[in-house]
Amino acid sequence: MHRPLPILLLGCVLATSGCPSAKDRDPLSTALRYLDAASAGDVETCFSLLSEEAQRRCDRACLANILDRQRAEFRAARDELRESLAGKNAPGNVVQSHRASLRLRDGSELQLVQPATSLPSATHGTPPDTGYRFAHSPLAFYPQDTPERALRSFLLAIERRRWDVLLSFMPRSLAQPAQGPPYTADQLRQRFEGPAQKDIARQLTALRQHLGDAVQISDNGTEAKLTVGDNKEVRLLYEDEAWRITQLE
Repeated sequence: MHRPLPILLLGCVLATSGCPSAKDRDPLSTALRYLDAASAGDVETCFSLLSEEAQRRCDRACLANILDRQRAEFRAARDELRESLAGKNAPGNVVQSHRASLRLRDGSELQLVQPATSLPSATHGTPPDTGYRFAHSPLAFYPQDTPERALRSFLLAIERRRWDVLLSFMPRSLAQPAQGPPYTADQLRQRFEGPAQKDIARQLTALRQHLGDAVQISDNGTEAKLTVGDNKEVRLLYEDEAWRITQLE
């Protein structure tokens, strides 16, 4: 259940500086502070709010690239959390021992962790750091870690017309063929908005209707399929630590 923030804490998170002892003790306030910084392109603040594991997976250069590419998504998530602080459309807020999950309206999940033991403070004489940090590097707006999440992310990217993001859903053999130049975001746009648009829209409608149905994964864990009608199925391939779409029907 969503836990309203105290007025004092609300004042802290709306200002990007100040209240250092409390600013990251609540997962919702931490998320908003991160999204404020991400919307402004503040790499250092965002990097400081990643868990140690997330920092190892995504260094500052990696993070700067993500902030630049997903600025619109960060702003939309920030605005939604601000609405929740005003008592409107609060996100699902599940807090368990040292972990928290905030689900946004579009299905994106903000996963945060809190150290099981206090981390030493960077400033001598101040209390140990027990604040929340982002578990992933840094936010999975379009996660591809499971077939189900990849399918939802695929549809969300199409809805937002993020053709650059859709490139990551293409298998390597199509995105980077052995012969010829790599596939481009503009070519994807032309594919989805060109003469085949109506046929693709029909396939996407079938996929939406079957989201939530059981996905069958192969014994070796590298292929998956979702039935979307008589003798029709969406196929996925696990490649480079991500699920990719190989067939829409």
